[in-house]
Amino acid sequence: MSQRLTPVDILNLRFRRGVRGYAIAEVDDFVRRVAADLEAALAENAALRERIGALEREISGFRSLETTMRDALVLAQKAADEMRAAAHAQAEAQVQEAQARVRDIEARLQARVSETAAQLETLRRERRRLARDMRAQLAAHLDWLTAELAGEDLEDPAAEGPLCRETAISRTAGADSSAPPEEP
Repeated sequence: MSQRLTPVDILNLRFRRGVRGYAIAEVDDFVRRVAADLEAALAENAALRERIGALEREISGFRSLETTMRDALVLAQKAADEMRAAAHAQAEAQVQEAQARVRDIEARLQARVSETAAQLETLRRERRRLARDMRAQLAAHLDWLTAELAGEDLEDPAAEGPLCRETAISRTAGADSSAPPEEP
């Protein structure tokens, strides 16, 4: 098997010149393009080989997991069969004790579910209350701000236009000692 060409081999390749040979610039240009394409193909090939290796390792892991799960399933089936046989052999007292434990666990779980649902509803009510309080505070601040701005317009009726109004607002803002209403 012959040695593979590398991009460097192609770039360093020089042809002999003949009497009616090819145009050197075109050959050199072509050689550079071939070298670049080969380099890209080799890089892509290496990346694909690496990806194939990673995928093969992943598949191997999945196969191992599949085998483990299959073995576990067989063991679980055997254990279930043994437990079923043992359950039939157990006395009625042991069955009743187990059922009592199950009922106790179910009751505790149901209590936790009910408690969690109640907490959730409490949190929802609290969220709605806070939203209403926030809306009321924002409305109060907006009302105050509207009144403040309306009051400034009345103090300087000669001011017209947005520039004059901003000037009047900045002048009165420095002299105004009033503040927004206190939060409840």
